[in-house]
Amino acid sequence: MSNLETNPVFANFSEAAALHAWERHNARLDDHSIATIDLILEREATTCDADSRSSLVLCYGAWVGQWLVRNLQGSWVGLNEPTPPRVLVSGIACSPMDAVERLLTSPSSPTIDSLIADLVIQIREAANDCDINAEKNRIAWNALVTDERFVRTDHFPANQQQAIEALDPWLRAELECADKSEPKNVLCLAAGGGSHGPLLAMAGALVTVIDFSSKQLAIDQAIASQLGLSLKTIKASIEDLSGLVAQSFDIVIQPVSMCYIRDVRSIYQEVARITRPYGLYVAQHKQAAAAQASLDWTEGHGYVIATPAEDGRKAPEVLGRSPFREHGTTEYIHSVGTLLGGLCNSGFSIEDVTEPPRADAWAPINTFGHRSRYLPPYIKVKARRKS
Repeated sequence: MSNLETNPVFANFSEAAALHAWERHNARLDDHSIATIDLILEREATTCDADSRSSLVLCYGAWVGQWLVRNLQGSWVGLNEPTPPRVLVSGIACSPMDAVERLLTSPSSPTIDSLIADLVIQIREAANDCDINAEKNRIAWNALVTDERFVRTDHFPANQQQAIEALDPWLRAELECADKSEPKNVLCLAAGGGSHGPLLAMAGALVTVIDFSSKQLAIDQAIASQLGLSLKTIKASIEDLSGLVAQSFDIVIQPVSMCYIRDVRSIYQEVARITRPYGLYVAQHKQAAAAQASLDWTEGHGYVIATPAEDGRKAPEVLGRSPFREHGTTEYIHSVGTLLGGLCNSGFSIEDVTEPPRADAWAPINTFGHRSRYLPPYIKVKARRKS
């Protein structure tokens, strides 16, 4: 990833566009000149040959890219790829050079001005929705307190050893090699509902459970009281972990929950802050393609990808109960690059990645097992905090 303004080669291309605009079209380019760019490209489309078109694409594409970087906090990506670089703006990737080339070869193509205006609308709509969707998700998860898929209230192990054996193998290995005189501090992030915190507490860990649903946390509290477990609960969003002390947890586990957050990287940075050096972070996420695709099988087409793979884009709304989505929630699509690359860039090393098996070759069409053959729904990541 790079920024055009810090890349002298591309900065020169942008300056060349400004010089060309002045010498050939008597136009000065500044941050209010998008419409002027369109007029220049319209004129050039009727006169330029193939060689001059390539130069115009590079120079004016660079100028438009700088505009996006300066005015929309964009960043350049793909500078080492065999295709023109893109500018990433709020998770949306745009190719200014391709847009310029389309205008030079097909004047009926959308103008740069209209493309940027549409991009700004998308960014503003997404930003305005965030607070509303956060509250919507909290209400939805309070309502899901009776859903047996997410809540556990009985059938707990009889003793500590059985609890350890019932853990995920990654967590079990971490606890079994621990010094028994110094219990591990474990954070269960967005993990209310009794499925995680009480089991880890029974296994001998010092457990804190964070969730933004008071009703989900109440289940953990009730189970802890019933079983005589020491377990701390905190009502908070995973978007605000500022109340937690830096480097205070040996293990952080996070069941599927990043899909309800638009900005994954900021969460990773906070998880890195509160995790001790060489601490373990185990997280499960929804696969991007599974969130993009239709829920129902269509004869001749299968499950259809209908939503762009743009990080932070809202997934399509789902009506009614679904085995793939949680009723009443708003979800966001996150790319593998963000889920894995963002983790590495935040101070973690990835030790293992799995796709929990959910496919069933014998399952009928339109069932969870059938769709999972085509679109594995989850990805589980084991990461270690660097020193």
